[in-house]
Amino acid sequence: MEWEIKPEGNGNVLILRGSATLPYASELKDALAAIIAASGDVTIDVQDIQEFDLAGLQLLGSAHHSAVAQARTFQLLDNQATFREAVFTAGFNRKKGCNACPGEAPCLWVINDQPEA
Repeated sequence: MEWEIKPEGNGNVLILRGSATLPYASELKDALAAIIAASGDVTIDVQDIQEFDLAGLQLLGSAHHSAVAQARTFQLLDNQATFREAVFTAGFNRKKGCNACPGEAPCLWVINDQPEA
């Protein structure tokens, strides 16, 4: 897995490339910890991730909770089919935000369109 952080707007964008799967969990954890340690809003670009598994989803969920707990915005820049499919397969999809999300804040797990089979 490769990653880089770029400043943008009121925060930073973490650009991920490769696989967000168990064999790369350590690298993904380091990348997510780096963007959470940076100041400002958190945006994760998953456009170039070819594969997600439960490890990748759990690490994203943990980063989401950390950012929201710090009253920071956490969003995906490109909620592409690979991510959506993994969320639906794992049963993580929600109709409204999770308990960590205040009010109408965007939630990582709210996906309105089911991926095509």
